[in-house]
Amino acid sequence: MGPRVGVVIVTFNSARHLPGLFASLDAAAPGLDLTCVVVDNDSTDQTLTIAEAAGFPAIVTGGNLGFAAGLNAGRAHLARTVGPVEALAFLNPDLVLTPGSLTRLVTALADGPGIGVVVPRIRRGDGLRDQSLHREPSLPRAVADAVLGGQFAGRWGTTVRDDAAYERAGDVDWASGAAWVVSGRCDADVGDWDESFFLYSEEVDYARRVRERGWRVRFLPDAEVVHEGGGSGRSEALEALQAVNKVRDYGRRHNRATTLAYRAVLVAHHAARVHHPTSRHVAQVLARRHTWSSLPRATR
Repeated sequence: MGPRVGVVIVTFNSARHLPGLFASLDAAAPGLDLTCVVVDNDSTDQTLTIAEAAGFPAIVTGGNLGFAAGLNAGRAHLARTVGPVEALAFLNPDLVLTPGSLTRLVTALADGPGIGVVVPRIRRGDGLRDQSLHREPSLPRAVADAVLGGQFAGRWGTTVRDDAAYERAGDVDWASGAAWVVSGRCDADVGDWDESFFLYSEEVDYARRVRERGWRVRFLPDAEVVHEGGGSGRSEALEALQAVNKVRDYGRRHNRATTLAYRAVLVAHHAARVHHPTSRHVAQVLARRHTWSSLPRATR
């Protein structure tokens, strides 16, 4: 029997995506002892029917509680029903895993001292590589993103855009939350995901706490997944929530003046793209703090 691995898949109206992920699991995990659980955030499509047909137990949260809350519900379920595991795999429903990828991610946890999280290389549904690796958010990096633009910010911006970085294994600050493998020991040490983030920035916060506890976040290009994207839906409101949560996350670690400066840079970043209706909306929401309470949040 191979390493025991718990797999948590948080769903919300994910019926069109799940068959692809389910079909890819076995080939992705040779030699692993998998226990999978689907945590459903109040889907109204056939998500639960598909999960049941695939033989995966589903936890119904009773509302749309958000991604972090779904992960925590899945972790708690596995702790009750399976007990300690060597690793936890947190997977978006809109993924397809390549053969052997999950096994390589789990195996890489033992590649060096202190590796607590391993993340794969991600390709989009169109076959292009996703720029999924990121640096710790900072005011200078936000300025670089705003002034130079994402594609030209290079090593000064928040997102890692160097092609060579995606061809070699290495430690990173944080990565897209679409597919993470966390060692059981790291999970127990770091604890719950922060449920105050309904969507977005929860992976930034978690990776920071991983590093603060002395663990490493490792990128493994030899493990690859395909991420179609949009599994949680996209809208102006969600785009605004993503930007606002960047400010919320930043503000927890910096004083008021620095946070206001960071927020102003993000407003300027989006305002400079007024030709794009979504960017214009995001800038308006960021600038008007009283509107933040109307953004998407957990519902029961």
